Order: sequence, then C-alpha cells, then structure tokens
Amino acid sequence: MLADEVHRKLHKPLTDRNHFLYIGVLTAQKYLATRGRAIHHTWEPHVPGKVEFYVGEGVEEINAEKKDPLPLVNLQSVQDDVYPPQKKSFLLLKRMYDSYLNSGYQWFMRADDDVYINTHKLELFLRRLNSSEPIYLGQTGLGNAEERGRLSLLHGENYCMGGPGMIFSREVLRRIGPHIRECVHHLYSWHEDVEISRCVRKFAGVNCAWSYQMQELFYEHYTLRKGYIDPYEEPNNPKFRTAMTLHPNKNPAYQVKLHQFMRSQRLKQRMMDIKRLSRDVVNMDGYLGSGSDIEDFMLGSPLTLNRFMPRQHSEVLHWNFITDHLLYSTPPHQPRRSTPNDWQMTIRSIVMQVMAMMNSNSRVRGRVIDFKQVGYGYRRVNPLYGAEYVLDLLLIYKRYKGKKMTIPVRRHAYLQQSFGRTDMYENSPIDKDEIKRILRGSSANMLLSFMNSLVNKSKTILSVFPQDAKSQANVETVNIIVPLSGRYDTFRSFMSNLENVSLSRGDPISLMAVVFIGVDSEYKEEGIKTRDLLDSYSKRYPLYDMRQIPINAKFSRGLALEIGASHFSNDSLLFFCDVDVVFDNEFTRKCRSNTDLGKRVFYPVLFSEFHPRFNGADTSLKPRENHYELTENTGHWRSYGYGLLCVYQKDFTETGGFDMTIQGWGLEDVDLIDKFLGSKHKNMRVSEPSLVHVYHPSHCDPNLMENQLRMCQASRASGITSTYNLNRMWQLLGLNRTAS
Repeated sequence: MLADEVHRKLHKPLTDRNHFLYIGVLTAQKYLATRGRAIHHTWEPHVPGKVEFYVGEGVEEINAEKKDPLPLVNLQSVQDDVYPPQKKSFLLLKRMYDSYLNSGYQWFMRADDDVYINTHKLELFLRRLNSSEPIYLGQTGLGNAEERGRLSLLHGENYCMGGPGMIFSREVLRRIGPHIRECVHHLYSWHEDVEISRCVRKFAGVNCAWSYQMQELFYEHYTLRKGYIDPYEEPNNPKFRTAMTLHPNKNPAYQVKLHQFMRSQRLKQRMMDIKRLSRDVVNMDGYLGSGSDIEDFMLGSPLTLNRFMPRQHSEVLHWNFITDHLLYSTPPHQPRRSTPNDWQMTIRSIVMQVMAMMNSNSRVRGRVIDFKQVGYGYRRVNPLYGAEYVLDLLLIYKRYKGKKMTIPVRRHAYLQQSFGRTDMYENSPIDKDEIKRILRGSSANMLLSFMNSLVNKSKTILSVFPQDAKSQANVETVNIIVPLSGRYDTFRSFMSNLENVSLSRGDPISLMAVVFIGVDSEYKEEGIKTRDLLDSYSKRYPLYDMRQIPINAKFSRGLALEIGASHFSNDSLLFFCDVDVVFDNEFTRKCRSNTDLGKRVFYPVLFSEFHPRFNGADTSLKPRENHYELTENTGHWRSYGYGLLCVYQKDFTETGGFDMTIQGWGLEDVDLIDKFLGSKHKNMRVSEPSLVHVYHPSHCDPNLMENQLRMCQASRASGITSTYNLNRMWQLLGLNRTAS
C-alpha cells in the first residue's frame, strides 16, 4: 500500500491539463460559420483546458453541425453585434468568475475571434508562472497619439490591448470578480480593453505586465493592416516563431494556413530533438563499445561536409550555385534558372534558425545580429544524410550596451539538413488481374465476397473500381482539347491511356479532338480512322462526351485550341493537351485543385522522355513500358515549355486567347503565357511527375520563321539525351579511336 501511495505521488501531474486554461472568445452570430469554425478546427483542440464562444442573447449557430457544434454561451440582455463590446466583455469575466473560478482552472483568457493562439508556446510560458499571484498579461498599450490624455490614464498606468488577448491569473479573477458590476457603472472611455485594465488595476492592484518581451509574445501584426497574417509572405519575420498570440487574422483560410505553419515549426523542432538524441546515443555507444544500427548511426553521425567519401569520379556529389533569385546547376539539369520557391523558403527557414542561435544570449551580451540577405551559396543533397549548404550571409551587427555601434558584417555558414527517421508501414498489394476477372463476371455475391476479403486484408482499398455517378456528382469535368494532324497510331495509344486512367474509373472528363485533314486531304484517311476510333469509344462509354472537329486547313496548334475552346461555356475547365502525352489518374484531380476561376491558371512542367537509343536502356525506338520511371537518363523536365495548360474558358478568353497570326510550330504558347503574366491571374508552375511526354521523332520545317526554327531545333536537340550521356559517349568514342 505504501509503495502504491509513493507511486501515485511521484506520477501525479503538477496540474490537470484539462483544467489548466480557460479561454472565452468574443464573437457574433455573423462570424460563427467563418471565424468561429476556423478557430474550432485549428487551435481550439490543442488548448490545455476549455474554449467557449460568447455571443448575445438568443443567438444560435445557423446550419450547425450536429456532431460537432460550437460551444456557445448566450449572455443575457446583451445585443450581439454592438461595438465596442464593453458589456459583453465584462459579462464574460463575470461568468468566468461565477462558473469556473473554483473548477481547477489556473489561468483565464479573453480573446477575439480573429486571433491565432499558439497553444503549445502559451502553455509552456504559463507553466513557468504562479497563478496564485496577481498576474495580468497582454500587449501593453498607452493609446495612439490622438488618444493620449483622453483615456484617463495616470502617469505609469497602461492597459492590455484586447486584440492579441488578455490573460488573467486565477488570483486576479478572484479579486476583480465581486466588483465587475461596479466597474461597468464607472466607465471613462469607449475602449473595453482600457476599462477592463482599469478594473484590474483598481481591484487587483496590478498593471498589464510592462515588458518589451510582451510585444513579441502578444503580436499585433500592423504590416499594411491587411486583416490577415500570411507567414509565407514574410518568412524572415522572427516574431512568427516567438509569438504566443497573433492578431488580426480575420480570414479563415489564413487562420488554417497559419496553423499549418505553426504545426510545421513544432514538427521541425521535434525532428531536431530526435537528431540531437540520436547523436547522444551514438556517442554513448562509442564509449560503451556497443554498436548502433545503421539508421541511428546515420542520424547521429558528426556534422561535417565529408561524411560521404566518393571512391570514383561518378560518385562525386555536385554543388548547385545559388543567389537570391538564380540557380546554377550542373548537367543534366537546366544550367541557369530561377531559384524554386521551395528552395527559397527552405533557405530562409534555415537562416532564421541560424539567427536564433546567434542571438540566443543577445540580451545578456548587449548586442543583436540582424539578417540582411544571402549573398551567394552552394547546395547539394547527400543521398545518405541530407541537404548541405554553404551560405555567404550579409548581416548587421548592432551593439546597444556601452559604446553603441552598427556595423555590416559577412559570415560563412556551413549548414546541414539531416534526414529524419524512416517511417515504415505495411501496404498489402492488391491483385488487379483478379479484380478485372471479377468485374467481368455477373455474380454480385462473388464481388461482395472479394471486397470483404480486401477489407480484412488491408485497411486501405485502392480506388481501382469505377466510381459511381453519385460520388462524382460534385466533381468538376475536365474538358480535354487535343490538336491532331495525322498520327493515328499515336492517338490510339493516347485513347488507350485515357481509358485506363479516366474512362474506366468514372473520372468526369470530356474529349475534343481537333483534326486537321489538310488542304490537300493528305490526312483524310487518318481523319476517318480517328473518327471511327472515337465512335467506338463513345459506344463503349456512352456517358462521356467525345467529339471530333475536322478542319480543312494547314496545321496550327493555336488555331486548333482556340476553336476547341470556343465550344465550351465560360465556367468550363479546359485542359490543353498534346496527343503524345500520357498522364495518370492523379493529374485530372490536380488540374481541378490547382486551377481557380478568375484567380489562377495551372501550367504543369511535364517530364519529356529522351530518345530510346541514347538512354542506356534500349537500342530500339520501342516506347518504354513504364513512362513514369523518371530518372536523369530517361528524360528531362521541360521547364521551357508552356504548351500544356489547365484554364477556365472565361479566363482564357479574357486574356485574348492565342495569336492566330502565328503559323507552324511553337511561339503560340509563349505568347499566351506572356498575356497571363501581364494579367491579374496567378500562374501555378510546378513539376508534374504524373504528366509525361512520350518520345517521338520530330521534324523542323525549314520554312519556319527564324525564331520558330531555332526554338524547334533546340527542343529537338534537348530531347535526344542528357549532357552527361553525350559527354560519356564522346569519351567512349575518343577511347575507341585511340585504341584503333
């Protein structure tokens, strides 16, 4: 019995986490479905206590979710949308005092519905304080220039600003609770946060905590007064990483975005802790003479740029040279291009971690170092350990103790982003041949028994069955437009792939083939075969719209897409495609999600295959069996091509569409992207591994305009093989000549 009592005392938590912090959110009915729901699905579930939403009398949540309604508190005799909400704020404190003072809560917070709370940092901060003492926390305010002298504040008095939130210790609430009615009857201004602070000062005997640190912990985002906070627009702002509350964030989408950013920061910190512990484990294993497993050894290996030692020239890891905006790569990559956005974000995040370490003891030393920019740097990826950087940092050294000075300095930083621990999970394979055999049969019981066996075998069932019409009712149709001039065999392969990835799965798509039969009818026979092929697919899949538009003219890709697009309504989602492109069942989903009517168009960067004779795998022109095997020897990312596009018809026509004066190969897509860059639309440009250009011999008409001919020849040359393979073949050719 004694041992059990000792065990309970040793393992008893310091504070019940479910009754540590109570937060009352001031809101109104018109914001419940937006700001209220955003809070409910972001930071509220992580509060170490309870959150309730305070509204006026008689307010109910419209279209409330039955399983997950918002916890509302109706304040009697309070109008819901009156501003400033003085009466609502004081009644909120009164209910906290009456209902929760003796319920075990240590801290109480009054919050607005447009504030974001980093609950993890807030809890860690409050755990270090004693709630039995009168403590009143928030961002300290004195009023703006126009209000100075009009708030009835004496010398040395201040107030906690309401936007970033006010936090009361249990002792403060105990002292002011019996006097709240008196505070309501003696108001000296219209500002409810000023009056609450006056009440706290009078009856609890404390001011809002006057500390410079409070300006960082309770962050008021004044930049441009946008009304929302986007941490990815200001990646160098260190306050996003130190603040406990951030205000204002009125847009629910940015509330979710900020929550994702904060959770990712915490995840990074956890991964750093794992790496530090792994290094400790490896060091202790060395002292004890025991051996670590390979993963622990790799995670815990000492940091150095020489962790991997190549044994031959082909194993040497190449560095990429980077500046603020440009990236210079070694072959077979594009030699010079804009630094990808994800690289820029990663580098900025790393630099901010470096600056945090540099300034960890800045207050004690009386100096601070500010980041200015990255002069230049190098980056490479060590496949065994992680990414490695050498960065030239331009910094500003500021000393504010003693002899004050500001000096620009440069420092080289040698940094490493180590890989994390590998996560393994079991995924049972599904026999697709067995599925096809069952689908051909007519026995419903057989199909049902098979599906039951799949459920028992694995928790996840791949979506290999055609989806029913009900599940696809709200999925937008992707209207595929394909220009075609001859090339019946290629089109047949295109249709076979389309059947596998879309038609047989019930994916909502339509197809329009714009076929050029030529002024001299040289492709008339293939046009007839194309029509017959489309007819056969239409009979096989009668619910799909598949059409052909014959044109008696010389081939012009821009003209074909312009004619095809004109057959659709303004709200139709179009995909400008080529006949020699294959895509998997993920691409149409990405086309829908990455395209936004009136706001964004989607320009995917496709993977273009090399000539089969030069990729080292085959010596014939036979197409590869697996087009989605993306390696440096099998193809390259066509970052210079803008021919494939997901766009709404209205956005396409508003930009002016294609230039009909451009004939032959190329330039029409460059002209269109220039129009979108000059418009209000955002251009989403990402490498898309689910989109592959199948190699085919190309011909450049010598009668093309000079710039078109040059572009055509460059595109044809880039599709032969990589620069690395050309160099290797050249060396082998030289060796053979020397031997002969």
